Formats: sequence, structure tokens, C-alpha cells
Amino acid sequence: MNTNDLNILWASLEGTKPPQANLYKRYSAKIEANIFLGIDGETQRRWLGIQHHQSLKSIPESFNISRTIEISQLKDGNRQLIIVKLQNPVLNERFNIFCQDILFSIYEIKDELIQINKLFEILNEWVLIFQLPYKTKISLKKQIGLFGELSEFLTLITNSTNHSNTIDSWVGPTNHHRDFDLKTLQLEIKSTTKKRPKTVNIQSELQLRKTKGIPLYLIIFELERTENGQSLHDLIEIISDIIINPIDKHNFRKKISLLIDLNINIELQHFKIINRYVYLISEEFPNIKEEHIPSGIGNISFTLSVDIIEPFKINNYEES
Repeated sequence: MNTNDLNILWASLEGTKPPQANLYKRYSAKIEANIFLGIDGETQRRWLGIQHHQSLKSIPESFNISRTIEISQLKDGNRQLIIVKLQNPVLNERFNIFCQDILFSIYEIKDELIQINKLFEILNEWVLIFQLPYKTKISLKKQIGLFGELSEFLTLITNSTNHSNTIDSWVGPTNHHRDFDLKTLQLEIKSTTKKRPKTVNIQSELQLRKTKGIPLYLIIFELERTENGQSLHDLIEIISDIIINPIDKHNFRKKISLLIDLNINIELQHFKIINRYVYLISEEFPNIKEEHIPSGIGNISFTLSVDIIEPFKINNYEES
């Protein structure tokens, strides 16, 4: 199961003449769930449907997002489907990943009620993702920051014997105050295109606050903008090729979709890594201490001097 399979099925329906109210095909007879991919014949909007024989009185209104997705029921003869329709075609790639999420979650489930409950559970998670703004450009600052995270992720996944755990450890896309939580260690990543950077920006004092008993490291990437380097898309494709398991590959691309639309047709900057600095964060490491923060104040951003943290520099961290 992959996004290309979905696109091929939808493409076979799109442009069909004469237009009909709904055109659809079963995704596969090889899976337990009766899942259909379809399009609205008049608007050409894509949808995914699950066949059921349940008595559904209503569907939660919270799942219907204006101009983004719509969930409803479709009755076609003796067939009854609950369908999720994409309202905004520019979000095709995001919708594809959402549909993969459903496929991977229910394709082995026979019980229709469990299938529908699982659909609602996934929808509840994706409501927030669908509401993320669609951007036709990615700021240089965001490209620099994400390039550093993906570079470190590439190192981790290359050396990993458990890709699923490594993907789960990348918690930055879910607005965690740290970028990686590998259970035995934690990583905070900073990137800059400044030569021999003098400072780095810390968005919150929580980024440098240790969890008891777990080593925390700060990694600073010094990058150079160059046409001979790599773009975000290059790194994403390299990592995707390393990940073999289809579910793991899907979960990685799902996290990427929280940060960047994979099908944005824009010019991305190219970078290469000049230096990578690693610092072990101890109790003595410069940070705003919790006991020094007045009640009611939090998430304090500040600038950290690289010269001051020189004594905490190490060659690299070790995973246990």
C-alpha cells in the first residue's frame, strides 16, 4: 500500500464522461475491510468510503471542516458507505497520507463497528492536521531548521536496527519542546548558516531542561547555502528510501506532512553541512532555571552564546 496506488485508482476515475454523481472502485479485494476510493463526478473531488451495515444516526459535526474535508453517508442501492470527501484539491497529498493512515489501521479488521470507530479515531487526530495552513512557500528560517533536524534523523535512521522506534523518537513535528526523545537520550537540534556561529536562539527554557536520569544533548549544525548541496526534498527522499517497512515509511511521511506539504512546487534552498557541534547539557549548562522564573511566566526565548558553552562540547553522543 502506498500513495501511488491511491493516485492510480483516483486517476482512473477522474475525467470519466459523462460525469456522474459518484464514481468509485473498491481499493482491494485482498483486504478484510470494504474500502472504496471515489470521486464526485461533478466536482472531481476525491473521497474514501467504508462500506457498513450499521445504523448510524448521526456523524459528529466536529469532523466537517469548512472548505477542507466533509464526512457523510452515501447510499447506492443496497450499498451503504460512510465517506470522507476532500473539499480542497490543493490538499491532495495531505489527503493521500490521511487515506493511507486509514488503510494501514483497518485493512485487517473484519468487524464493521470497530472499523468505523477506528475511522473516527483517526479523523479526530487529523482534524487538526487538515486545519494546518497550506503554504505556497517555506521560509528560509524554517528550511534551515528542518534541514538540521532531518540531517540528524538521517544519521539516526541509518544506524538504527528498529526504524519504527526511531521514527517515534522524532517528536519535534508534534510540537514537543524537544526534537528527539530516544528514551535513553534526548536531542535538541539547532541550525544556522552563519560561519562559526556566535549565538543560537532557544525558543523555550524547556528545550534545555533535562529529564531526570536521561542525558540531553544540544546539537548545532553550521550549514552553507550552495547549489551543490541538498534540499529538504532530497533529504526526505533519501530517508524514505532507507525505510523499508511500508507502515514505517508512511509514519515518517505523515510526520513530514505536519511540517511541509510534500507536493508543494516551489524552489527550495540547497545546503551542505560545514560543521556539527555536540554539547552535553549538565546542571551547570547555561539555562534559565525553573526556580528563577516568576510564577505565571513560561516558554521564555533567549539567545545562547556559543563561546560560553565551549566547555560542554563533546565529540558525539552514544546511544545505549
